[in-house]
Amino acid sequence: MLQNIGNLANNLKQAVGAAFIAPPKQSVFLTKGMLTPEEFINAGDRLISNGGNWKWCKAISDQQKNKYLPDDKQFLIQENIISYKRIKDLNRGGTFTEQQEGEEVTIIRSEEQPVQEITQGQDRYYTLYITYDLYYFTPRLYLSGKVDDRQLTYQEVKEDVSGEYADKTVTEEQFNELNIKLPTIHPCKHADTLKFFVDQMRENGCPEEKIHPDNSLTIFLKFMNSVIPTIQFDFVNTIEL
Repeated sequence: MLQNIGNLANNLKQAVGAAFIAPPKQSVFLTKGMLTPEEFINAGDRLISNGGNWKWCKAISDQQKNKYLPDDKQFLIQENIISYKRIKDLNRGGTFTEQQEGEEVTIIRSEEQPVQEITQGQDRYYTLYITYDLYYFTPRLYLSGKVDDRQLTYQEVKEDVSGEYADKTVTEEQFNELNIKLPTIHPCKHADTLKFFVDQMRENGCPEEKIHPDNSLTIFLKFMNSVIPTIQFDFVNTIEL
């Protein structure tokens, strides 16, 4: 209950802030983990050109458009992403821990998941949406799922999310571009986490071209895959975090 009240207050603050705060015009991805609108567009184009099933979509109406993005590149979508298991059924060797306020960012790397027998009736199919958040200036993931042609409820979606993320990071909020409410991974710590990834990649000797903002959505999706490991994310596995 208190968490929900906090989320509502935070959403109100974001809505007011987004109306008065413009996105960055110069690149701050390497220093702050944020993207300019142009960097978000370029990263989306790169994600598509890498051979995945992502595509750009328009907003449902002019009133729902993000004014900083082209009409035909309002958000990215990928459909029919399969999820075989719920989080409680996974036998994982570790979890990813996103930075919480006042805490350090840490990564506990997951061991390779063993192949498990698939139980009939468990398969879910997700549609994933990536938007450009106008308050945090980062990518933001929304998702909707179905099982047996029935829309998943918000609580059912949370069954596919790791650990405490299900209660602290997953919220149900307005997806402006389509004017509907959907579960979303709240982006309040995305910039800090992306910045942490960038720093880790540099320390590990990753080539600078891999850390370019054009690859930011691949990095973002690897992060999201740690938060929602039950979904078979489609990204090109060429960046080691």
